[in-house]
Amino acid sequence: AEAVMGAVEAAKAGVGSAMNDVAQMLAGALSIAVVGSVMYSIYAARLRDAVASLPAEAGEAARDSIGAAIQLAATMPQEEAFALSVAAKSAFTDALGLAVLIGAGFSLVGVLIVVRFMPARAPAVAGKEAQSPEQSADDSSTSETIAEPVAPGTD
Repeated sequence: AEAVMGAVEAAKAGVGSAMNDVAQMLAGALSIAVVGSVMYSIYAARLRDAVASLPAEAGEAARDSIGAAIQLAATMPQEEAFALSVAAKSAFTDALGLAVLIGAGFSLVGVLIVVRFMPARAPAVAGKEAQSPEQSADDSSTSETIAEPVAPGTD
């Protein structure tokens, strides 16, 4: 947020803030959609063999959600129900684990892009050179102190 706000002039601060908010919301929504789609694809693929012997409609329902797979297993004979519920739970945890790793990979790529392309320090502002924190601390110790306002009647 500071990088965006530092890049716009004061008169455009509202627009800069709004664009920053929109970019964050869009990135969050797209991330959830991509990772969710990847997770669903992995879950459905891992469950394909376990539901091959089921009727097409039941197999499709089980591949659509783990909740449906567990509900379907509750209506089946014990041995088949156990096999389906174990397969569904395993497929879900595998899919979730891989989706998290993929999300972490995208995050790492984002960090690498920021490290590569973001400036290491703030650019010079209105003729002043950018100062390091040490220089700023040295300057503040020698600068004139400003009196803080006092509320009326609290002398």
